[in-house]
Amino acid sequence: MATLHHQIWIDAPRSLVYSALATAQGLGRWPSPGQWLGLEHEGKPMTVVDFQHRGWDEESPFFGFCNCAWGVVLDMLKRWCESLGTGADAIPAPGERP
Repeated sequence: MATLHHQIWIDAPRSLVYSALATAQGLGRWPSPGQWLGLEHEGKPMTVVDFQHRGWDEESPFFGFCNCAWGVVLDMLKRWCESLGTGADAIPAPGERP
């Protein structure tokens, strides 16, 4: 079985990336990113998302499509976290009040 593996480096705090992936409020915001505004956190520690989707049959007709789709989705997450995620569209970290 094959593994789809993507690793992206996001110039945003770990708590923001986690909230974007692990909360309903976060998941409802970044899949449709707005205009990219640049890297406001440049020079600060980066968050590394190491994503693996295991158990794929390399002969599956959906293998290439799914691999590409995960790359697109993770790029949307990166762009949202690095641009919109720190402004008015920010989401609270788990345990914080909105």
